[in-house]
Amino acid sequence: MALIGNAFEDYVKNQIKIRQKALGQGLSSSDPRTLDTLKAFNANAPWIRLASAVSITGGNENISGLSVQEIVEQKGIFDGFDWKGDALSKNFVLMGAPTNNSGANRP
Repeated sequence: MALIGNAFEDYVKNQIKIRQKALGQGLSSSDPRTLDTLKAFNANAPWIRLASAVSITGGNENISGLSVQEIVEQKGIFDGFDWKGDALSKNFVLMGAPTNNSGANRP
């Protein structure tokens, strides 16, 4: 995986070249796309999964005002749901629907 400012590894560059060539297939009648190529393009869609690193705690006694935890408790936003500490980041993935630890969709 490349980080900001880092170059891609050689295997990533090679895959990009291979995929560019395959995606360019079929642009002319002399080089039609094969059935296998069409199956691969239709079956494999790119995706990204982002995970949160949020951790809700009681706050700092030296700072005036309510903490996020106190506000959530007062409003009852997550009643009946384990949300304190890092529970939200473990149960909510920023892709699709919220999930529990087993990966099943929550109702």
